[in-house]
Amino acid sequence: MKRITFYLVCSLFLLGSCHNHSHTAHTSETTDEHAHVHTHDDHDHEHEADAHSHAHDADDILIEPEKAAAAGIRSEEIQPKEFHSVIKVGGELLAAPTDETIVVATISGVVRFMQPLAAGSSVREGSTLIALSTSNMDEGDHIAKDLAAYEMAKREYERLLPLFERRIITEREFNQVKLDYENARISYDAIAGDASVGGQRVPAPISGYVSEVIAREGDYVTIGSPVLRLSQHRTFWLRADVPLRYYGELNRVWSANYRPAYTDSVYRLSDGGGKLLTYGRTTNGERTSFVPVTFEIREDDEKLLAGTYADVYLLTKSRPNTLTVPRSALMEELGTYYVYVQESDHSYRKQEVEIGADDGREVELLTGIHAGDRVVVEGAYEIKLASVSNIIPPHTHEH
Repeated sequence: MKRITFYLVCSLFLLGSCHNHSHTAHTSETTDEHAHVHTHDDHDHEHEADAHSHAHDADDILIEPEKAAAAGIRSEEIQPKEFHSVIKVGGELLAAPTDETIVVATISGVVRFMQPLAAGSSVREGSTLIALSTSNMDEGDHIAKDLAAYEMAKREYERLLPLFERRIITEREFNQVKLDYENARISYDAIAGDASVGGQRVPAPISGYVSEVIAREGDYVTIGSPVLRLSQHRTFWLRADVPLRYYGELNRVWSANYRPAYTDSVYRLSDGGGKLLTYGRTTNGERTSFVPVTFEIREDDEKLLAGTYADVYLLTKSRPNTLTVPRSALMEELGTYYVYVQESDHSYRKQEVEIGADDGREVELLTGIHAGDRVVVEGAYEIKLASVSNIIPPHTHEH
């Protein structure tokens, strides 16, 4: 009986062991299967992430179109076009001689300004600028003296006229008296209309601006002496000082761009109805290493200032099929030039370029850009800031 009980217990123990082994094997197999599936899913996710990471180059700068528009970023497709060779020189803006008038003293006297006048003051044609006083002077009042001379000559003429008509005096005597009378009348009439209690008035001969005050309040000036310089501020001369080594190319110069020293704006000569007047056949005065080239500029919006220096870009022979970009597209870093090429509606790439001729408004590109590339022409600096500060639009991924 004891043996039967022993065998029964052993059988139950072995049965339990087999069941546990089967359950463990099943669990291990299930775990391996789940692990395999999970590994496969992870691989798929990694593949998708890897594919997404290669959608853009690592150096691309990503900016949403809406943000690009708000920042003023604009690109253009670059195509070959006609350009020109350029000679960059220094120059000066001058008032054209036909645009200036010198106000001179009509009589000798002491200067009295009838209104506050300084360089830049506006004046109207016919308005009184100064008065020339001759009172309390050693030679006496010039106006009173001219009036006395005129009245005396008139009386003498009127006295001798009847005598001449009756042939009592000769024609020669009468003609001399008549000449003296006419001269005295002309002299007096020249000042009588502008005479006043304060002295001889001198009106403005043109409407314009005071460009220079030559005489000061209280100065004594003689007849014909310059007192003021007026300018209409409509016509200017642009004088370019060209080094002698370019003299052989001056006959090819047909126009120019220029940038006055007080602004960053570069103007085209043609925008102001300008034209080439002449180029010098001798050196420029004391500057014997330079030859002057003179242009005329007409402008009505008062953006030019006579007497200021300017950078001048002389335009010479034509060059067809040239790739150029506006100067606003060009960036510079440690002597290296580059532009931004738009790859897509939200992707931009920094592209190093080699530059050629520069006319102040557009720059020739020798390498780095091909026809059909879209180059950022406005807002390049904003893209640079975005690339330096890692400002990436929210909808993209940082690579």
